[in-house]
Amino acid sequence: MEKKISIPVAVLIISLLLVGCSGLSMGKPAEPQTNQPVNTTDNTSKEALGLSSIRMVTETTGWALGNGRILRTIDGGNQWEDITPPEKLANPRGTTLAFLDANTVWVATSTEDGSKGSKIIVFRTNNGGQSWQSAPVSVENNGAERFPRSLNFIDSERGWLMIEPDHGMNSSPGQLFATTDSGATWSKISITDGSQNALPFGGTIRFRNSATGWVVGANTSTTRNKLYMTRDGGLTWQQQKLVLPNGFSGGEIDVVSPPVFLSTDSKEGILMTTFVPESHKTIEYATIFYVTQDGGLTWQSRKPVKPESLTIDFINANDWWHWRSEHRDTGSTAPVNGKLYHTSNGGKTWSETNPDKTLQELLQKGQNIMELDFADCKIGWVLVRSKDSSPNTLLKTTDGGNTWTRIYPK
Repeated sequence: MEKKISIPVAVLIISLLLVGCSGLSMGKPAEPQTNQPVNTTDNTSKEALGLSSIRMVTETTGWALGNGRILRTIDGGNQWEDITPPEKLANPRGTTLAFLDANTVWVATSTEDGSKGSKIIVFRTNNGGQSWQSAPVSVENNGAERFPRSLNFIDSERGWLMIEPDHGMNSSPGQLFATTDSGATWSKISITDGSQNALPFGGTIRFRNSATGWVVGANTSTTRNKLYMTRDGGLTWQQQKLVLPNGFSGGEIDVVSPPVFLSTDSKEGILMTTFVPESHKTIEYATIFYVTQDGGLTWQSRKPVKPESLTIDFINANDWWHWRSEHRDTGSTAPVNGKLYHTSNGGKTWSETNPDKTLQELLQKGQNIMELDFADCKIGWVLVRSKDSSPNTLLKTTDGGNTWTRIYPK
C-alpha cells in the first residue's frame, strides 16, 4: 500500500491507492483480455526523458511519467526504464493511472474507435511493467469521445474508474465503473442523470474502503469544486459542506482533491481546499486543510496558510511537506521567491526551510517547483518546471530539504 500522496500531479492524473475490501459483483468483459509483453530496450535518453511527474514508492523504487511514457526506477531516480504498455498512450487528456506498490499499476486510456468515437482500455501489471494485461470497459458506442477522468484502487482487486464523455462548458457528466477482479472486468454502477442522490458530476474519485468514497468536481466550468460522499460503494451520493475557519468570510471554498486516508484502517484523513476571496485579490487567497477523526463524516479546519499553494506531499497523518512561493503571472520568467514548509503535527504548526544554492539557482531563472515527493521525513525529490522546451529538473534531498542534489535521469 502506498502511504502518501502528492498534489498536484502533472499532465496525467495519478490516484492514491489504499487497502480495503469490497462486495461488488462484476460482469463479463465485452472482449477477451490480453497479456502482452513489453519491449524493455532502454531507448530513452537524458534529453528525451522529459519527466512530467514522479511517484516514489520507496527510497529506491518509483514511477514517473514523461513524453507520454510510463517509466520505472529502482535506484532512486538515476535510471528509468520505459515500461509503457504496448498500445501507444498518445492522448494525455485520455489517460489516468493508479499505483498500488512497487510492482502494481493500472493505466486507463482512451483510443480512437472509428465512427464509434473512442473506446476505453484498462492496462494492468503486477510485475513492474515487464508484462501487461488489458481489458476494455464497455461503454455506449454513440460516436462521442470519452475520457477516463480518474482511477482508484483500494487493494489489488477492487477499484473504480470515472469516465467522462465529451461535453460543453455548462455540464460535467460522469459514468462510474467498478471492478472486483483487478480490472479484468468493469460494471457501470452510477451515472450523472439528474435524479436524487445520483452521481453529481464527472470528477476525481477516491475511496477509503469498499463502501466509503468521495468525488470532487463541479457541474460547470465556472463554479467551484465541491465534495460529495458515498457510503454505498458509489451508488448514491450526498454533498459534504465545509465550514470556513474563523476570520474567513466573503469567499468560497474550492476543493482541490478528494480526502486522503494514510493507512489501511485509519479514520484519520486530510482534505485540501483553496479559499477563493470575493475580491479575488491574490494576497487574500489561502490554502485550507481540513482533517477528520471519524472516517470523513465530519471535517475540522486547520489554520489556513498563505500564500495559497497546491504543491504538497502527505507522508502520514502528521508529517506533511508544502512548497509555497509568491504568486506570479502565468508564463513569467521573473525569479521565484519561495520556501519549503514541514509540519509534524498535522498542520497545526509549520517550520520553514530556505532553498539551498542548487535549488536557488533554478528559482532565480524563473523555474518553480511543480511537484514534491518525499519517501520519509528526510529523503525526498522535487521536480522543477523548466521555463522553455528543455526537460524539467529532478532534485533529491537526504536531509529533509536542507540541501539538494541534481539528478540527471537516464
